[in-house]
Amino acid sequence: MATRIENHKFSIVEAFRECFYIVPDYQREYVWTDKEVQRLLDDINEQIDSGSDHEYFIGTVLVAPPAQADAPRNRFDIIDGQQRLTTFFLLLCALRHLFQGEPQMQALNDLTSTSYVDRQGNTLTSLKLDPRYESAGEILSKLVELNADPQTVRAGIQASGIASFGSLENLLNAYATIYRYLQDNYDNVTKLRQYWGYLANNVVFIQISTDVSSALKIFETINERGVGLNPMDLLKNLLFTHVQQEQFSQLKNEWKKITKPLEKDKDKPLRFLRYFLMANYVIRNKRGDAVVREDAVVREDEIYDWFVNKDNAALCNYAGRPFEFVRKIIRNVEHYLAFTKGCGNDGKPNVTMDSLKRLCGGAFSLHHILLLAASNFPKPLFDHFLGQLESFLFYYIFTKTPTKDLERNFSVWADALRDISEIIDAGAQRDKLNTFIAERFQKSMVGSSRNSVTRSNVIHSTRCSSTALATCWPS
Repeated sequence: MATRIENHKFSIVEAFRECFYIVPDYQREYVWTDKEVQRLLDDINEQIDSGSDHEYFIGTVLVAPPAQADAPRNRFDIIDGQQRLTTFFLLLCALRHLFQGEPQMQALNDLTSTSYVDRQGNTLTSLKLDPRYESAGEILSKLVELNADPQTVRAGIQASGIASFGSLENLLNAYATIYRYLQDNYDNVTKLRQYWGYLANNVVFIQISTDVSSALKIFETINERGVGLNPMDLLKNLLFTHVQQEQFSQLKNEWKKITKPLEKDKDKPLRFLRYFLMANYVIRNKRGDAVVREDAVVREDEIYDWFVNKDNAALCNYAGRPFEFVRKIIRNVEHYLAFTKGCGNDGKPNVTMDSLKRLCGGAFSLHHILLLAASNFPKPLFDHFLGQLESFLFYYIFTKTPTKDLERNFSVWADALRDISEIIDAGAQRDKLNTFIAERFQKSMVGSSRNSVTRSNVIHSTRCSSTALATCWPS
C-alpha cells in the first residue's frame, strides 16, 4: 500500500488555529538557547524593518497523526520542527500578555489553548502545543494559565513545585528572551500591532504529514547531512526507524540511559560517541587513518555517516537488534564515565586509574579508546593493562612527544584488544596481552626515543615492564 503524504502551506496563525501539536516523549527535548531564539526574532524583525510584504519562509515541519485510531484528525505528533514550533508557541504566549486589554488578546487566547467540557461536565484546557517529555507540559500549562511576565511565571512555577532544569529551564529562558525582545523593540501598542500583523500573515511554513514510520524516514533524509542536529540526535532517530511504534517508549527510556548520565557529568556526547566507535569497531575510511573525526576541518556528521554506511550498519546490526545495540552503548557509557572518575572496569575506585586521570588531566582523553576496548577484560588482566598504559602515557607526556599518531594507533590497537578480550583460555589471553604490550607500548616508546639518555631510560623501563609482566603473570 502506497504511503500517503500530504503537505500544506500554513501561516503561524493558520497552523495554531487549525492544528494541535504534540511533541512525543521520544523526541528531542527543547534545546534552543538565547542564541537560536534571538536569531529567529532578528530575522523576522529585519523583514519588518525592510518594509517587505513578502512571505518569510521558515522551512518545513514534519508531522504524523498520533498512533491512536480514535485521535482527532487535527492532532499531530511533531517529528521534525518542534524547536521552531515551540518557540513560536512561546512567542504567541508573550504577545498574548503584552496585548492585555486589547482586541488581539482573544485571538491569541485561541491560538495557545482551547477549552472543552468532558463527560463529567468539567471544563478542561487543551494546549495547542503539548510537549510530552519530562514536565514540559506542566510548564507550558502553567505559563498559559498565569498569562504573566517572565518573572511572575517563573515564581508561579517554583511555587507550584514543578521542577525546572535542562530543557525545562530552556523553555523559561526562551520565554524571557522573547518577552524582553518584544518590550525592547515594540514598546507601544501601535508597533506591537505591526509586528503581530506581519507574524500572523507573512511568516509561513510547509507542513508535511504522513504516517509515523514514513515520517521518521523522511526526517532522516532531510537531516542526512546533519542539518540542525548532531550525530547523537540523528542516531537516535535512525534507531526509531527500526522499531515498532509500540516500542518507542521502551527505546526512549533506554536511550535516556545514554544521554542523561553524560549530561549529568557535563561530558561531551560526541566525544564519547567517537571513542565508542573506535573502541568497538574496525574503522575504515578513504583517508586510511582508521579514525572517525569530529573537528573544525572535518564536519561532525562524519560520525553519523559512519553509522549509515551499509557495511558499518551490518557490523553494528542496529536494524536487526536495535535494543541490543543501544544496551551496548549504555555499557560503554557506564565504563567511560567510571574511567573518567578514576574507577576500574568493576566500577570501584582504582588507584592506577586515578593516577592516570591526574596524569592526563583534562587536556588528553584519547586513552579512553583503549580503556573501552579493554573494558571486558577480567579485572586482574585489566588492572595490569592499566598499569602498562600509565607507563606508556607517562613517557609520551614526560618527553613531550607529538601525539598526532596516537589517535590512529589507538584505533588500530583497540581492534587487537577486542580480539584479546574474546579469548576464553586465561593463559592464552595473558600471553596475548603480554605480546600486545611488548609490540605496541614498548616498541613504540623505544622507536620514538630522540636521544641516548631517553633511549636508555626507555630501555630500562622496558626491562622493568618485562620483569613486572613475569611477576604479575607467572607461567
